[in-house]
Amino acid sequence: MTTELIIQILTLLLGSGGILALFLITERKTKAQTENLNLAINEWQKIVEQDKSELAEAQTRAKEFQELYMIQFDINTKLRQELNEKNTRIATLTLLRCRKLKCIDREPPFGYDMEADDKIEKGESK
Repeated sequence: MTTELIIQILTLLLGSGGILALFLITERKTKAQTENLNLAINEWQKIVEQDKSELAEAQTRAKEFQELYMIQFDINTKLRQELNEKNTRIATLTLLRCRKLKCIDREPPFGYDMEADDKIEKGESK
């Protein structure tokens, strides 16, 4: 390339604003990239806020369910205790039941003093 050609190219670029256009194009490109990044950041912030609110709702629901579970567990425990007491009472009465009707010889022979034992447990005297 000759010096004349280089000078013509430079005058052409400077005269028509080619170099200035190159700088403006890169500036526009970076501006568009930063706008895109800002939009993406805003979208991610919305997603994070939504997830936080959903997490808070889930935690409150979990606490409510845990409270309900504990109430049901207490009721279940009471019912099991009642059932155990009644089953024990049924087993005791089954053992003490006389298998003969209107008899002098009790079968089984034990348990005739069961009424006295119940009075002792209640604090009554014989």
